[in-house]
Amino acid sequence: MSEPRMLIVDDNDDNRYTLIRRLRRLGYPDCDEAENGQVALNMIREGSYDLVFLDLMMPVMDGFSTLRALREEGLSDYLPIIMISAADDLDNVAKGIELGAEDYLSKPFNPTLLSARTASALEKRAKAIASLNVAKYCDPISGLKNKQGLMEDLNADEAVSAAIGFKLSKYSTVVSSYGQEVASHYYSSQVKTLKSLVDLAYTQVLGIYRPSDESIILTFTDVDSETLIQIADQLRSKLSGRKQLEEGAVNEEVLAGAVLELGSLSSTEIIQRLTSSLAQASTSKPVALYNSDHASQALRRIRIEADLKEAIDQQALNVHFQPQVNVSSKKIVAAEALVRWNHPEMGMISPAEFIPIAEESGMIVALGEVVFVKTLKTLKSLDALGCSVPVSINIGSDHFLMGNFVEWCVNTVEKEQVAIQFVKLELTESALLSSLEDGVRVLDRLREQGFKIALDDFGTGYSSLSYLLELPLDQLKIDKQFVDMLSKDKRSEKLLSHLVGMAHELELQVVVEGVESEFQVAFMEHAEADLIQGYYYYKPLPQDEFIRVLSESTEG
Repeated sequence: MSEPRMLIVDDNDDNRYTLIRRLRRLGYPDCDEAENGQVALNMIREGSYDLVFLDLMMPVMDGFSTLRALREEGLSDYLPIIMISAADDLDNVAKGIELGAEDYLSKPFNPTLLSARTASALEKRAKAIASLNVAKYCDPISGLKNKQGLMEDLNADEAVSAAIGFKLSKYSTVVSSYGQEVASHYYSSQVKTLKSLVDLAYTQVLGIYRPSDESIILTFTDVDSETLIQIADQLRSKLSGRKQLEEGAVNEEVLAGAVLELGSLSSTEIIQRLTSSLAQASTSKPVALYNSDHASQALRRIRIEADLKEAIDQQALNVHFQPQVNVSSKKIVAAEALVRWNHPEMGMISPAEFIPIAEESGMIVALGEVVFVKTLKTLKSLDALGCSVPVSINIGSDHFLMGNFVEWCVNTVEKEQVAIQFVKLELTESALLSSLEDGVRVLDRLREQGFKIALDDFGTGYSSLSYLLELPLDQLKIDKQFVDMLSKDKRSEKLLSHLVGMAHELELQVVVEGVESEFQVAFMEHAEADLIQGYYYYKPLPQDEFIRVLSESTEG
């Protein structure tokens, strides 16, 4: 540890000599001197000092002006200053303390007081610097080291051979839905869980870090790729699933990215590889080991995630509408709202690409809210034109599970001044069945308010017919997968006809999705389905085109 560096500022040569000699006797040999405040100020600007002894009465620039200048430039924030004054000059001492001085010594110097006050000032500086380092390198919420702390450790610790990054996909959803305080508690609880698991079974872990709001990184020593992937999957599974919050809950889907062979890499390169491996992970493949061949795909994903957030914030997403046609009358009687994104540089990006990214990055609620509001504005336009039809809006499971979801829907519809009977909420089986009891309760409240409820993609999830008896629904949407099987398997024809009949017995309206051929249309007529949605009649249309074809259908 280096010796403390002192600066003695006094216009009297004898005073400087005496003080420097006594400080050296006390074990502080590194002492510089200045004859006035201006010289001292320049020296402090250029050098690094641990303690300054400052005379108050000097020519050129006195002690008060020096204190004032140091404070204005922020140079005295962590630099203790002991004033040198006459024994009876207490008014000036008080003034100096007001300007930021730490303490004072009267002339002539008392060796005992000099020793005590010097040691005290240096101890306070050491604590202040330590606190500064904690703030610089540590996250105040979780107590974990932050990104800068991680990079310092990676540069200093040669034992680090591997790392795993975990992304809490629902963190930003919690922030937007419940606020920063709830999100901080949520993150801390996940860290507590992770620490307990690490302490219990994973001795290879060297450190735990919080490099960004929604991520956690573990560093390892002496671990092979198979073990690393196994650990990543085990910990990811423990952090995933339904997590209860102070109000409401989230279905967390933690993603994990792993990197190996870090010995020759810089801290920056390690962070880049962790970021890339996390970008390679997805809900279908929640653990990814860094692969340089996939780096370009990861970069595309990273860019899409960043640009999607901006598109949501700037309301740059579009809503298209796919008409639903009555099987008997062949007229448009309803529609489904579908989000589209025309990226300014990358062109049209498929919803199949950006919606999973929105789900995995916690933006799906914000995206859903944009689509909801834009759809209501279209409904308001339809009402003004006298051609209103019900429009289905897809609702994500994260949004549905929010404690204030019903109130938000009602308030938003009232704000946009739309008749609630034209708003149909479309949910998937997985969203409803993640917590069946809570789901039924929310659906009951929504229907009491006047919303219609549709079960989307029936046939792709659990597809247990018993759930149809428990869920309060108005409409059943049969997925395209059933329709595609019609021409391949006669049993599919019987099954689909049976499903339509059963739904009608349960007083549910039936919409069949993905109808693209004349044969499929004819079969739906034979099976007595209610509505057809598919490219045979209409693809998803921009708002203006949808309004045009709807008007024509209504007039016809």
